[in-house]
Amino acid sequence: MPIIFALIADTEREIGSAPSNQPLRDIIVNKVLPKLPADDHKRTLTMKDMELHYKFEGNYVYFCVASAGFTKRTCWAYIEDIQEKFTKMNNANGSAVKKLLKDRMAFFNDPKNDKIAAINQNLDNVKDVMIDNIDKILDRGENLGNLVQATDELAESGNDFKRGTAKVKRMMCTRWVILAIILVVVILLIILVLALALGLGIGLRIPPAPPAPAPTAAPATPAPTTA
Repeated sequence: MPIIFALIADTEREIGSAPSNQPLRDIIVNKVLPKLPADDHKRTLTMKDMELHYKFEGNYVYFCVASAGFTKRTCWAYIEDIQEKFTKMNNANGSAVKKLLKDRMAFFNDPKNDKIAAINQNLDNVKDVMIDNIDKILDRGENLGNLVQATDELAESGNDFKRGTAKVKRMMCTRWVILAIILVVVILLIILVLALALGLGIGLRIPPAPPAPAPTAAPATPAPTTA
């Protein structure tokens, strides 16, 4: 349900209202208006299946009554609109205010003038197009569930491949380490064998010590001759 009643008043009396609704007018003028705080404020009051939105600013109060299911955003936009136009009126008599309230109410009750609602409708249209596109894919025999399952299987295969690659990499690293250790051991053994062989060869080629020279006899001293 849209906005059903609006009223503008000063702190003491009604200035104008629309459309004609004597029960709502009496409630606002006789029960609500006298009890409003004197400072500027905005508030929403609930009344059975309706909501009463009002704005108190300066010396005037702007009322808007709508069904409980109507968007509050639109109601407050309506109040701001009538306040702006009311303050610009040169002759704010009852009939002029009534026409203002009625004309602007018709404008705000028209869904085509709600820009946010129009944007939401465009979003719904895009969603419908997307759903239609998916339906066309299904019509071509491509089951969406199978597509999702295939995607999951592909992702799982990719994970398995990554795990297998890591495992092979670890095995290759281990194999290279073992080969390096074996190569080092072989080189050390070769060095050890060569060292031993060289040591034995040197020992075998040592020449024997020369024999000691035989002692020589001292020459005989001749005996002295006598005269």
